[in-house]
Amino acid sequence: MNISSSIPNEIYEYFKKFYLTKEKLSVEEALYRAQMQLHTEQKIEQPYTYSSVIFLRKLKKEFSKEQIKYFRNNINPPKGKNIAVKDSEPLNMLFKQAAKFYLNRLKTEKQLERLLHDKTDYNNHLKEPFDNLTIREITNKEIAKYKQKMFDNGFQLNSVNKYISLLKIIIKEFCPQTSNIATRKDKAASKSAYAIDMNILPNAKIKKLLKFCRIKFPSAYPMLYISLSAGASIPELLGLTWDRLNFDEHTIFLKYFLYGNQLIMNRGGSAMRKLKINEEICNILKEKFNNLKPALTDFVFTFDTQKPVQQYFEEEILTSLAKYLKIPKLNPRDFQHNFVNMCIQQNIPLTFVQKALGYYGLPNFIKIYRDLIQNSEKGIYNPLDKLKVI
Repeated sequence: MNISSSIPNEIYEYFKKFYLTKEKLSVEEALYRAQMQLHTEQKIEQPYTYSSVIFLRKLKKEFSKEQIKYFRNNINPPKGKNIAVKDSEPLNMLFKQAAKFYLNRLKTEKQLERLLHDKTDYNNHLKEPFDNLTIREITNKEIAKYKQKMFDNGFQLNSVNKYISLLKIIIKEFCPQTSNIATRKDKAASKSAYAIDMNILPNAKIKKLLKFCRIKFPSAYPMLYISLSAGASIPELLGLTWDRLNFDEHTIFLKYFLYGNQLIMNRGGSAMRKLKINEEICNILKEKFNNLKPALTDFVFTFDTQKPVQQYFEEEILTSLAKYLKIPKLNPRDFQHNFVNMCIQQNIPLTFVQKALGYYGLPNFIKIYRDLIQNSEKGIYNPLDKLKVI
């Protein structure tokens, strides 16, 4: 395998200057600084995404393990001011320029199949809404407007998510740490690209939250209980209608989620799923149904407010709950995240958890929840212990 052919030699030489020092940068950070230095010296147009594994592998071919250890314990970092990420990332670059560079890179690297798909998606679905915006101007609010417009035009969730994923890939190519759509964990140098913010609560706070919610917001209590106990998302529960609730089987069927004032069909496959709900919650909802006598197509969860229901839920209910728990914020997705965490802590099979949340398969589920899964390891395990082999 000819590793050197896939690595620009100039970038590799600069990478060594940053990595083989007692500053002990990660491979990713050293590679990023090397490219930013070359960009400052106008030797490359923009930093690109390369596999850090290839750089490290080439380094280990050039130097012994002892040499690398010596350099990283004794060599001073390059003189001069450290490159400031915030000042270096081109936030004022137009999206169309970023897309052009990204597609050219795919062409240069001969990733022709991916180039064909990404170029088609860009031209058909990203070019018109984003081309004349700078990376700085592409915010989560802009993406939310784009999603709503796409849903209004009849696009399904899986298609819209695919286009937004491409949008983020293009932006991350140039501004991986300071763009408006980067999460806090994205901005940490060595974190996974799949990492997302999660407010994981200890069991005592979950009990406290449910107890307070039952008293303060009784109409929202069944929603939170179902999300924490069965894995349904808040938008799915807000979009739940009475005809998709089976009192005899104690189940709900999730096919849609609420986005703005519109019901959107779930991704398909496992995302359209039947979940078991607690008997107590089922009885609460059954009593509500008997009292209200609603149409079967009416929403199960409604609130007395003039605000859009999702806005009310976040601004009034979640804000009050967060304040009561003395935490900075609660997000709608946090309840699913805590459902996953509790399942992992109780050794519930990951396949069950993955299906409860509606993921197509384990790989994507594990990418999102890798940290929680790894943190569940408590020590050394011997599967023969329970077999009582000598």
